Amino acid sequence: MPVVASNIGSQSSLIKHQKTGLHFRPGDAQDLAEQVFWILNHTDKVSAMKAAARKEFEKQYTAEENYKILMNIYTQVLRGEKSLSLGSS
Repeated sequence: MPVVASNIGSQSSLIKHQKTGLHFRPGDAQDLAEQVFWILNHTDKVSAMKAAARKEFEKQYTAEENYKILMNIYTQVLRGEKSLSLGSS
């Protein structure tokens, strides 16, 4: 089942609405219910969302990718960089 998450903070950037999951307005129980009902009534689109979410995970959140990001952070710290970039180099 795709993730239904509040459209705030890191959750809003990790989930692409109707691509890898759904957003609901923070603090809006009615909107949350509407998003859940959407999932229940669009099983054809849910399958595509699941596949897209898995592809996104495999592309960006593997152990190897996290290792690259961590090593990049360590390199930046050792260089004394004040502003860290979290992307891999």
